[in-house]
Amino acid sequence: MKKWLLPLIAALFLAACSDEETTPTDATSFESVIDNNVIDIYPVDEPNEDVQSIIDITENTTFASFIYSMSDVSYLLLNSSEHVSITADDNERVLSIHLTRGEQKTGDIETEVYAVSFTHTYDTIKLFEGGKEIPFDIWTE
Repeated sequence: MKKWLLPLIAALFLAACSDEETTPTDATSFESVIDNNVIDIYPVDEPNEDVQSIIDITENTTFASFIYSMSDVSYLLLNSSEHVSITADDNERVLSIHLTRGEQKTGDIETEVYAVSFTHTYDTIKLFEGGKEIPFDIWTE
């Protein structure tokens, strides 16, 4: 029962989506066009209230979390003390996001938020680090 409480609370937060827009940073974004499907991943400076509520819930407990939206922008949350570079590709109905950790930023773990938009819907989303698939939390909207 307790396992479902946290996702239920998060789903309720996301269901009551605010009209606030998430503000992207001026940093470089990743964009890929594969078979007319545009995958765009860009950093976000100020997440909206719904995304912030998930950040507050996860509190650096996992390296990666994904907030999936079938109708709007999805979000990738990364908790790391290193810089992380991101690439993505798709194969049929599978979106693969590849993460590479780089130089140490600080000694503290920081949450980085990335908006992820794509024109196709996916049956499966996979995260990879160093070529190996990694576990991550997924939240749906």
